[in-house]
Amino acid sequence: MKYNITYTQRKISERINQDLKTIFSNQYKDLYQDTISIINNGNKFRALMLFYVTKSLNPKVSTRKLLKIASGLEILHRSTLIHDDIVDGDTIRNGVTCLHIQKGLHEGIYIPLILKEYVLKNCITEEPLTDSINNVWSDICKGQILEKSLANRKTATFIEYKKVVKLKSAGFAEFAFFASQYLTNSNNLSIKKIRDLGLDAALLFQIIDDIEDVIDYASTKVIPSDIVNNLKTYVWFLIDSPEKLNNKEFALAMTSKNIVNTAIKDIKKYHNRFLKKLDILLPNNNIYKKLFISVINTRIENRTKKLYKLL
Repeated sequence: MKYNITYTQRKISERINQDLKTIFSNQYKDLYQDTISIINNGNKFRALMLFYVTKSLNPKVSTRKLLKIASGLEILHRSTLIHDDIVDGDTIRNGVTCLHIQKGLHEGIYIPLILKEYVLKNCITEEPLTDSINNVWSDICKGQILEKSLANRKTATFIEYKKVVKLKSAGFAEFAFFASQYLTNSNNLSIKKIRDLGLDAALLFQIIDDIEDVIDYASTKVIPSDIVNNLKTYVWFLIDSPEKLNNKEFALAMTSKNIVNTAIKDIKKYHNRFLKKLDILLPNNNIYKKLFISVINTRIENRTKKLYKLL
């Protein structure tokens, strides 16, 4: 199969490189190498989602057009993470030094805005899609504010956590499903159901990302920055009276067998729920749907294997 996962990731990466070279070809040449190490990194899950869901709905959609939009989606997603790292005071992302640490705070703030302007002029240009992207960008800013507000409080509710996930993480997943329907003239889901599916995808993978704190602490004994910053992540809601614990006590509590078992059960629950809803959007079991599900399952299996080792 030509569009296997590795091949598709490579084609998306090539398109991202092409776009970044265009952006940094003139006055920003000195920023190209540092920026590409940040932007063209990660698993490109959202771009793969857009590509495979669209191809599953209609394999005849132009691959060139799809790669252009997928590149734009990935550049925008990674750009928001540059801002996220500044807000959270992080220094490393996916094993790479954060851009604001490499080049300075001004570059960390303004480069994502330069990238956004380019994407909306050259990659994601049709009005329904650009409107959707602008709404996502706005929601992510609101999510950052809410997340920091919760960090300054001793307590929070899981409903508030879900709202942060919806604002900060669900938007690009929603966009991938919305764009897929738009590009294929499909109408399998209402806007509400697309948002629900996007939130399920975001919750599933946000929980997995939050669980990385448990896995990392178990192996390194270094207290994660999310705990130091008092962020109300998924793990926070699994611990009894977390507001009464200091950072060391919290870190020890989150690696208990009860917490790990609950995390594994919740991942399975959200995974199954997402796959059931995905079947409604993609009723045909073609190769593209199977590839997308393989991307999801592989990522989840890799995380849960690490969790099982803690039991």
